[in-house]
Amino acid sequence: MSLKIILFLIAIECNQTFGIGLRSFILEAHNRRRAKYGNQPLVLDEDLCKQCSDYAEQIIKSDGEYNEDYMSNLYATGPVKSKHIQIVCVFRDANPRDCVRDWFHYRGFADNKRYYKFTAMIWNASTRLGVGLSRMKRGI
Repeated sequence: MSLKIILFLIAIECNQTFGIGLRSFILEAHNRRRAKYGNQPLVLDEDLCKQCSDYAEQIIKSDGEYNEDYMSNLYATGPVKSKHIQIVCVFRDANPRDCVRDWFHYRGFADNKRYYKFTAMIWNASTRLGVGLSRMKRGI
């Protein structure tokens, strides 16, 4: 059985405190959309969340820049054979729902990187989700 892991990283600028509640919210948003495709729900993986949080911190330290292929060989192998897929959302308002909605409403051609992200999110072999949150300083 193939195991798919989704890494969801968020760099955020806002005045609110985020943590377990927001991670659960993002998980629920994914699972609600996966159910529309008849797929099993994902579970939140604490080890992946730690990896995601570490990478979200790196994104903040690099002024919001990130490497699309971090922790992922997805684009070389396609969504079936890769171990991880990285999905990064940098947003300035506390609305991660827009990120999830944008990815799930994507439709396009297989040569587009966003196609692979969409496919991995609805892939039935995907079983675990990691969410990393970090705060951006104002003005970045």
